[in-house]
Amino acid sequence: MHCFEELESTSAWLRSRERGATPAWTVAWAATQTRGRGRQGRTWQSPRGNLYLSVSLPAPSASAPGLLPLAAGVAVAQALAGWGVPARLKWPNDVLLGDRKLAGILIEASSYGGALEQVILGIGVNLSVTPRLEDPGAQAPTSMEESLGRAPDVASVGAAVLKQVVQWHARLADQPAAVRAAWRSLSADWWDEAVEIRTPAHAWEGVLRGLSDEGGLLVELPDGRLTTVTAGEVLRLRRAPVSSGGNPPG
Repeated sequence: MHCFEELESTSAWLRSRERGATPAWTVAWAATQTRGRGRQGRTWQSPRGNLYLSVSLPAPSASAPGLLPLAAGVAVAQALAGWGVPARLKWPNDVLLGDRKLAGILIEASSYGGALEQVILGIGVNLSVTPRLEDPGAQAPTSMEESLGRAPDVASVGAAVLKQVVQWHARLADQPAAVRAAWRSLSADWWDEAVEIRTPAHAWEGVLRGLSDEGGLLVELPDGRLTTVTAGEVLRLRRAPVSSGGNPPG
């Protein structure tokens, strides 16, 4: 474990190390980040008082990469449950408290010689400080202090999160069904609801019907076909009827 008062990014620090210098389960932990990142190039604000850590993971099996963000979400939610936090999970990697974002997960992978070599899991949890909402398209943030009136110390939460990450990572290889079931039990209650899903090329609507074996979303299109979404963002959850707008490719 490498602990810092300040880093540009805990994940960037792990990535910058020479090959072989970050064996599995190397952890970078920072009190604050100057250039923390979230999904889709968003900035992850990193004021002091919250948790920012990244860990180099063993490469998952060929069948598990899509389940890795789900397993990480379960790990964070179960760790926070120790402080009475009723966290829910939003596909693929948001941890919510109510309808606001409490924690985020970012997974970055690199390959060498065509084989997956390094996987870095970044985790940020808002404990005592609620970041400003700078991107109108992002989920509104919250913190444990704001929502529950209390916040545990950073070290205690970090230790609990890492313990859960180790346990749930171990289940990816031999208990993938347990990972899916745990994620589904903690997921936000938006199944069988109409949603909008946005990818870099398309925005379209459908009804969420389930989770695929590989960790994708099963979405029913307006024409009744079922498709699997493996990348994208659920922008809004609503009970309005599904429109007859454009379908995704394929």
